[in-house]
Amino acid sequence: MGEDPLLRLPAEEFSYIGRPAETFEGRWKAIEAALTARFETSGAFSLVDVGSNHGYFSLSTALRYPNSFVLGIEGAVGVGNGTIGTCTRDAGRLVATSAVRTHLTWLEKLGMTNCFVAPEVWDIDSIEQLRTQGFRADVMLTLSVIHHIDGICESIYTKRGLSKVEGSLELIAQLLALADVHIIELPGPNWMHHLHKEFVTYEKMLNAAIARHGGMWKKSRIYQNDWFGMRELWVVEKERRPEANGSPESLRTFFPVLMPGADIVIPTAPEADPSYYPSFDNSDKLGFDNGGEPIDGEASFARRILAGTWRSAYGAMIEVSGEPPKMQCLYSSNNDMRTIVWADKSWHLETQAGHFTLAYAAAGRLAWRERTNQWTTVWQRA
Repeated sequence: MGEDPLLRLPAEEFSYIGRPAETFEGRWKAIEAALTARFETSGAFSLVDVGSNHGYFSLSTALRYPNSFVLGIEGAVGVGNGTIGTCTRDAGRLVATSAVRTHLTWLEKLGMTNCFVAPEVWDIDSIEQLRTQGFRADVMLTLSVIHHIDGICESIYTKRGLSKVEGSLELIAQLLALADVHIIELPGPNWMHHLHKEFVTYEKMLNAAIARHGGMWKKSRIYQNDWFGMRELWVVEKERRPEANGSPESLRTFFPVLMPGADIVIPTAPEADPSYYPSFDNSDKLGFDNGGEPIDGEASFARRILAGTWRSAYGAMIEVSGEPPKMQCLYSSNNDMRTIVWADKSWHLETQAGHFTLAYAAAGRLAWRERTNQWTTVWQRA
């Protein structure tokens, strides 16, 4: 049943900020091949998808391997599902986010009983706690999520006396302890720049984390795609995997809230909460009503507020120049030139991620809101 191409999930329904379908479908084909090579006999394995977002990879795994037990961990601390997890760990508010609701909707639509969501915010402390409690999955997916966890761990690193490089490596090493097979996608150099500067290549980053963890591991690169920088998908696995640690479903015991099924209070109107809207950073705390600059299309506003060099929430450098009503917007990372246009009493910017209007402006910060999905991205003046 799982091999029927008709059962492939429509990637476009799980996309966020305009992410191309190929970055879902291409990665899934590589992941599917890796899982089949290791578990083709029975397909009975446990898989934990850290940062499961809208659930595409969790659902695809559970659909393809009906004997598997799949658990998505979603904490809303990064791109695609907002940043509410940076200010609360309340399970009800995390379940109310758009990504988790999409995941649960598809579970119901497909009638699946081997896939669940744990609305949790993971940091290095909680990861270490799971390790000491004996948590171990057969497979763990960490697809473009480690840098978001890393971002909320900086104060913990400081408290432990770790440098940024040491803290990030310790985080990856602790994650390695939670599973026998890892499928890892680290971000491009716009994120975790300190690791890219120190090690240059993804393989050297992984080697350093493996050395910090210890043990014998083997690794192989199985896929790469260009999405805000070239990203590589690696399989990292123990050379000698231990016997299965009980039934796959035994992982349930480590999570106080699993959806569907948990009896928790979910906000009835999450859209009324400004932190509901997906954003690249803590723009939900921006305070659009706290003043800022009156937005207009005058040349004085454009020169004083818009013109200059900016850093996007992805870390990309952006140079804005020219005169209204049209200004040039050059993304230096890929030499992509866009136009910022004053029309209908608003500034508009079209990118591969969507159609944005300027929602907030100050001398050192701009907030752009995507017109269709209402998520926000913030630029800081470089």
